[in-house]
Order: sequence, then C-alpha cells, then structure tokens
Amino acid sequence: MISFSIRLKEILKDRGMTQTELAEKAHTTTATISRYLNNNRTPNIELLNNITIALNVATDYLLGKTDDPTPPGKKESAPELYPGQNQDILRLQEIYKELDEEDLKTLIKYADFLNSQP
Repeated sequence: MISFSIRLKEILKDRGMTQTELAEKAHTTTATISRYLNNNRTPNIELLNNITIALNVATDYLLGKTDDPTPPGKKESAPELYPGQNQDILRLQEIYKELDEEDLKTLIKYADFLNSQP
C-alpha cells in the first residue's frame, strides 16, 4: 500500500502545485504540509478532509487504499489546464448562484466578449 506522504508528493508534482499553495487551500501551514511530505506526521480527520477538497481527490486515494483519485459522487472530469482551475470553477458557480437574471445576462455577454478576443 502506498503511504500518504508518497501519494501526496505524487499529486503535488502531477498538478504542479507547491506546498505553500496546498497549505493555503487546505487552511494550514507550509510547515505542516512539509511534515506530511516527509512522513513525520499524518493529518487529523479535519485536515485530511481539507486536503482532499483542496486537491479534489478521494480520501481513500490519498491514504493509498485505492488507485482511483475520483472523489465519491463525482464524475470524471478533464484534467486541470492550470493549477487551481477546479477552485476557480467552484467560485464561478458560487457567483452564478448569487446573480439575478439581468446580471447573469451581463456576465454572459462579458464572457462572450473575452472569449472572442485573440
């Protein structure tokens, strides 16, 4: 079974994500992430959950219990085009839910405009 530290290193490398970026997204410190990567400590349940959310992977995948990183209930999606893309998409979904119809039309027009730029 693959250890948590090895799996975490692999994911960070594959995603081009730094320890600092993960620490910020998981609401912890870079030193804490470093301890996990060096196999000096393991996260508590709350922090493990934060890390899986930040990385958008299944907990069992991080723990080395499965080779499928897809979180439960999630469809397979295309790989991120850039680090943090999934977080950006989630933020856009939050904004979308808060817009009224007029603001939504304005946002769509602006997005179409940006998309038409070379």
